[in-house]
Amino acid sequence: MIGPQGIWNPKLLDLPISITTIINGPYDDSDEDNGIFIYKYRGTDPNHYANVGLRKLLNQNVPLIYFHQIETNRYLVTWPVFIINEDQNNLSFFVAADKILKSDENDENTVSESNVEYRKSYLTAQVKQRLHQRSFRERVLNAYGIKCTFCSLKHRELLDAAHIIPDNEQGGEPVILNGL
Repeated sequence: MIGPQGIWNPKLLDLPISITTIINGPYDDSDEDNGIFIYKYRGTDPNHYANVGLRKLLNQNVPLIYFHQIETNRYLVTWPVFIINEDQNNLSFFVAADKILKSDENDENTVSESNVEYRKSYLTAQVKQRLHQRSFRERVLNAYGIKCTFCSLKHRELLDAAHIIPDNEQGGEPVILNGL
């Protein structure tokens, strides 16, 4: 599901199936305060085939898979994500987690217009929180040799990471030195 480039479109398919953000990669993928991910173009040409593929996903409202690298050969996988807009001036696409349903008062599977922005922000914020927590957890577990700081328990699936200084306080960065 992950291709050799960030935007992967297998030869047998008409549209890309996944996008990937890697640690220290060549592109400055990021997130905005409103809960939307910014995914940079491949290269600088808006008409590069990979960028055209993402534009088709936007126009057709087709989901794809998002792989966010948390450490070498380990990824947090999010599906579905949708390309919801494009900014050609900044060579980027805007990506939201989960499908944002259109308003249709007669359909119980849709979200009303008044709730669309809330739903989009909430679901994308959930993914951002998972990315942050998972990445922090993996770095701290590896730093401590995949064992509990207090009791030396060595079962990865039972371990979690904790901040020494809470992440909502000054100095509460999600770094190894602030983790147990």
